[in-house]
Formats: sequence, structure tokens, C-alpha cells
Amino acid sequence: MPKLTSKCKRILLYSLGDPAGIGPEILVKSLAGRRCLNSAFHTVVADKRVVSKALSVSGLSLKLNVLDSINADQLKNSCLNIIDVSNAGKTEFGRPSLNTGRFSFQYLKESVQIIKRRQLNIKALITLPVSKELISNSVACFTGHTEYLQKEFKVKKVLMVFLTPEFFLYLHTRHIPLKNVANSIKSKDLVDSIEKIACFYNESMSAIPKIAVLGLNPHASDGGLIGDEESKNIIPAVAILKKNGLDISGPYPADGFFRNTNRKKYQIVVSMYHDQSLPVLKTVFDGTVNCTVGLPFLRLSPDHGPAYDIAGKGIANPVSLNRAVDYALRFNAL
Repeated sequence: MPKLTSKCKRILLYSLGDPAGIGPEILVKSLAGRRCLNSAFHTVVADKRVVSKALSVSGLSLKLNVLDSINADQLKNSCLNIIDVSNAGKTEFGRPSLNTGRFSFQYLKESVQIIKRRQLNIKALITLPVSKELISNSVACFTGHTEYLQKEFKVKKVLMVFLTPEFFLYLHTRHIPLKNVANSIKSKDLVDSIEKIACFYNESMSAIPKIAVLGLNPHASDGGLIGDEESKNIIPAVAILKKNGLDISGPYPADGFFRNTNRKKYQIVVSMYHDQSLPVLKTVFDGTVNCTVGLPFLRLSPDHGPAYDIAGKGIANPVSLNRAVDYALRFNAL
């Protein structure tokens, strides 16, 4: 493995996402003029021409170090290193197509190969927004970064966690049809997953979390009047976790939990399915961060999509990406 000659030996790798979306713009906005440029070798797999166009649209200045392949001796800090994949020079912001879906997948694949080759000890990857539909229609079935990375790195189980200024939100089920959610909630799996999330919190935040679990059914089943998933699986899981020493309680009705200021007592909230909590989360908090736990590296991403409708207009807000970068550095992952 080549040695990094600079005093800064940390590498933060990015995949550009869809070149027609806001990914390029939020990337340059997030890094231009920020002190974090000196905290790691910020390195993106991208078409250099798209990044240059994003700088022009944003009216920003950022030094670029363009490379044909990743080479430790050529990486620099105080700039954005670009592993140049020349595929999207004619792409226009706000004009997505099957081609831009294919390009975004190429950036992701190359990022994965860089990590797999182990030329460098890359411990964190930030993925910028893509269109699952365009990738699926142009390359292969793609249900999301989380599932793709799980398959590529042959990991039995990964967990989707959203990081907010107040707490970590764990989604127990992810990208599955709503009709399959109830049958996917099993006590043993809940116990295993919540223990992993508690361990992740403890390691990343150096603190022991207080955990709240949400119910599945309206009013957390009202004592069994509305479904039995709570009594069969969720309540037994909470009891086991308490016995195992976790500071955990629930299940709580989801409809009023986030409105109640008591939510601030908890460091981890366990949600049963994707749309149970994310609409509230994205309304209440400005710029949450998606985190995949269980991979051999830390994967983070902004909590939004490619936003083609505002791409190229210079108005994209980089706050979620800013926080993803900050978390990557804070979690001692690099």
C-alpha cells in the first residue's frame, strides 16, 4: 500500500451521483472555503468537466487536482482531488436521461473498486444523489446504495440510520413494499439490529444511548385492539434488550412521538418502516444524513435526491452534505 507523504493521511471518498442533478453543485459548495479541506484528502470519482461546470454555476473557486487513477503520492489536501471518469462532458444540469443514470452508476462502481483494491485505507464513502429509476432502466435493477453496497461487499446485514442533531433514527425495514412490512418484523432480528445500532452509537459518540422504540400499528396497537405485532414481536424484543442492559423503552405510538418534546430524552429512535418517520424527520430537521452501518467502511449520504428541477440554478442547499462530511470526520472513521 503506498504511503501518503502529507501530514494529512485521511481520505474521504465521494461518488458524484447523477451529473444532471444537484450532486456536483452541493459538492463544490460544501468544500469551497471550508476548513475541512485541510482535514482529509477529499477525493471524488467524477467527470472533471461536470465539477468545473458546477463551480461556474455556483460562482465559487476551488482548486482541483485531476488524476487518471487514484495514487497516494499524487493526492493533495486543500483542494478537491478528482479521479476523472470522462463520460458526461455533454451533460446538462436538470436534463436527466438514461445516460446520466448510467454515468452515475459508473462513478459508484469505480468508487467501490477503489475501496476493494485496498490501494489506500479508505474508511469512509459519501455517495451523492442518484435516480434509482434511471440506473435500473439503463444498467441493472438498483433499489438503492444501501442494498448495492451490501451485495458488493458480501455483508450479511446492514442497517439504515438517519443522523439528526437530536438523535439517530434507525429504520428497521427499508425499501420494501408496505404490504410486506408486518411480516418482516421479528423479535430476534429486532434485538440483533438494535444492539448493533447501540454499539455504533457508543463507538461513534462515546456515550451510552437511551433508546425509544416506535410501534407498528396505530396507537402502538392500543393494547392489542389494532394488530398484534407489538405483543408478538416488539414488546418481547424490548424486554430482552432491557434484560441485556440497554436503556430502552416502548413501543410508543408513532403519531405523537415526534411532536412530544420528550423525544429529546432519547439518543436513538427505532422506526418500524421507511415512511413511518422519514416524512416527519425531513420536515422537522434541516439536513439529516443517511448512514449505512455494517459495511467494512462508513457510508454516508445527503438525505435528498438529485433534485433535477433546481439543478444548474445555483440555489441547491449543501447543508445535508456539510453534515455528512462533518460526521465522517467526527466519527474517527478516517
